[in-house]
Amino acid sequence: MTAGKEDLEDKKICSIISCMKHPTGRLGTYRAQIPIRLTDETKAASNYILTNVDAHSGYQAQQKCIAAKRYADSAKAGMYIALGISGAATPVGFGGIIADLIEHGLVDLIISTGANVYHDLHFACGLPVRHGTHNADDDKLASEEITRIYTHFIHNRLTLKMQDMINQRFAEQIRDRLTQPYSSATLLNEFGKEMYEDKTGIVVDKKGSFIVRAAEFGVPVFMDSSDNHSLGMDLALFATEDGQRFDPSPSQDVLEAAAYALWMQPQFNVFFGEGGPRNKIQTTGPTASEIFYIPGFEGAEGLIRFTTAQGEWGALSGSTAAEAKSWGKYPDANPERETAVWSEYTLTVPTAMGYVAHNARRDPRRLMDKRQDVLDKFLEAVKDARPTRIEEQEKLWQLLPSVQKAEIQARKAAGYKFDD
Repeated sequence: MTAGKEDLEDKKICSIISCMKHPTGRLGTYRAQIPIRLTDETKAASNYILTNVDAHSGYQAQQKCIAAKRYADSAKAGMYIALGISGAATPVGFGGIIADLIEHGLVDLIISTGANVYHDLHFACGLPVRHGTHNADDDKLASEEITRIYTHFIHNRLTLKMQDMINQRFAEQIRDRLTQPYSSATLLNEFGKEMYEDKTGIVVDKKGSFIVRAAEFGVPVFMDSSDNHSLGMDLALFATEDGQRFDPSPSQDVLEAAAYALWMQPQFNVFFGEGGPRNKIQTTGPTASEIFYIPGFEGAEGLIRFTTAQGEWGALSGSTAAEAKSWGKYPDANPERETAVWSEYTLTVPTAMGYVAHNARRDPRRLMDKRQDVLDKFLEAVKDARPTRIEEQEKLWQLLPSVQKAEIQARKAAGYKFDD
């Protein structure tokens, strides 16, 4: 068959396939969302844009350039990078970006919303996520089993329910490897390892998923909550069937994350969005110093925020670094510790991370492999600091009555009337 005839035959086959009823219905007519990868072309293009355009511009373009250079310089200087992932990053393919940062050794620890973990797994498992539109008739979408995340469409049965089923299958396979109490990082590490080692064909993309890559390269991934998302809902099923509980321990999360914070010095924080992940990352160090009275943590070296959240909103997780200093999260209130790129982060993160990956690479530090050693050292420090904690808290107990008396007077003076 000649080349021309081969082309015609291919077109004929494609035409036949396109006319067949798609298993996902109308969803099949929309363009597939792919993991956004930091390919050589992406890295070179990002480096060119930031170096030759953004660096010579101003406002947020210039801030993006400053942030990217600061991230790369921090990595090259040997700082440990903690990454917070908020919002809906993975439904728009950002799991691929994070996966490649992990491979490049540019992320040492992650704290993510559980929703981002859950949606990242669609890409690993080859389940449909589509570009759609925000101008949609959601009643009509619902009738067609389509769930919407702003501009993106996901099939309710063939993405979400299939993902639920797959998650439960993998959970069954790792259940005997989990011993209470365990952290969300341990759960996701075992989950990711099972997916990385999958030979059944369930996992179709092991490089475009940050959960799979984190397990491969030993990066701890904590969730800011273990229950307010579909993964937690999936695993709750087991508690109703045979009493097996996939319940990561919040206390174990706190202990392990604080242990890593003391180990990861100097630490540099990067946030894709705000919310719970940022707050959890920034409280890890103060947990050690403020709760356990362990000396040695004076705060992370600095932070980069790709965000629309402002300190004026009043939430600590959206506060300035200067305000966070008062909580012991940074060494001082120097505004230069913070770089904020004011944008909806899909506009700025891809090229910034492409620049970082182009200009900085190092061997992954595999902190997950060191977990027990890191935790043991932390618990020893907790034991050593116990006399100091008891002494300091005894002083506070003695002060408590006078503090309460003064506060009651202050509230009355402010116009408050206490109930009898």
